[in-house]
Amino acid sequence: MELVNPPSRPRHVVWNTAATRPDEQFSYYREAICQAFMNLTPESATTSRFPAKVETIGLGAGAINRVMFPEHTVNRSRADIAASRDSCFYLNFKLAGRCRMLQDGREVSLSRGQVGIVDSDREVTLLHDRGPTLEVASFWVPSRALRDRLG
Repeated sequence: MELVNPPSRPRHVVWNTAATRPDEQFSYYREAICQAFMNLTPESATTSRFPAKVETIGLGAGAINRVMFPEHTVNRSRADIAASRDSCFYLNFKLAGRCRMLQDGREVSLSRGQVGIVDSDREVTLLHDRGPTLEVASFWVPSRALRDRLG
């Protein structure tokens, strides 16, 4: 995984699919979330327009990501995990729409105002399939930093 805020990278980065052709929007979005988050495998039911915006703000060793997007699915596979150098936890705060998070045989359903936690070292599926417009604020916390604080 790329460092979220390496010295050569700006502290604040925004990707907006409105700046790309409709048939290229999902590919652009896929690259943006992989840069803002980690190696992921998003899938969309549509091959046409995909209006989305990804914003990341680096905070020390972590980051806050805010993402607005239409319905789709995001997977973190064994291959995605193996290709990552670092591990982290994501605290996902749902701002609009609904999402189902599946990890370790458990399912958590998030609605507006609810928080879910994802461990990047384990396979996960995020089903963003409830709402015409979805939005999430995701706090990227390095695993080591969180584990050190918890003792």
